[in-house]
Amino acid sequence: MIHQRPSAGLALVLAGGLAVAAYVLTIDVLLLSRSAHAAESGKADHARDEASGVACLTGKPSPRPEKGGMQYVRIYTDSDGGTRFEDLKLELKEVDFAPPAPPVQLSAFTSANQWAFFVLPPGWKGDWHPTPKRQVFFYLAGQTDIEVADGTIRRFGPGDAILVEDTTGRGHRSCVVGDETAIQAVVQMPDEE
Repeated sequence: MIHQRPSAGLALVLAGGLAVAAYVLTIDVLLLSRSAHAAESGKADHARDEASGVACLTGKPSPRPEKGGMQYVRIYTDSDGGTRFEDLKLELKEVDFAPPAPPVQLSAFTSANQWAFFVLPPGWKGDWHPTPKRQVFFYLAGQTDIEVADGTIRRFGPGDAILVEDTTGRGHRSCVVGDETAIQAVVQMPDEE
């Protein structure tokens, strides 16, 4: 018997000795982003943890993306050395990916070097740090809050994807929210794409 999660599927392909990862998401996931964006000002009301200063967000979910696109968030270092969030959208096209199965919505493929599962226990907190490599995180379970240099905090959970490119500067900080282990698939990318 095959058990399938309704939130997302991750297809992994090995090619040329390198792990190349491509994700195939159901239409429901394409139409639902659970990233909690900040209030109108770009910042959310939040309660600070006295020990680490990392915030746990109490914001609202972001609106659903338009049909035909996959929304994701990019974390990058700006020209002043500060880390920022950027909302991006990948174009999806209907393709016959695996005939005779019905057509699916698919983005263009992107090169990858390797992938792994990334597991953070409840209560985990990471103070300011840059990412060690360009990488994409696909959230499978649990939730994390991430804060960037301007004080903006966003919450990410199952169904979210983020491209993390802040390899220089102060970086970002993050924490696991609640008492559930955060599980992500991380795909490391070539240095420049």
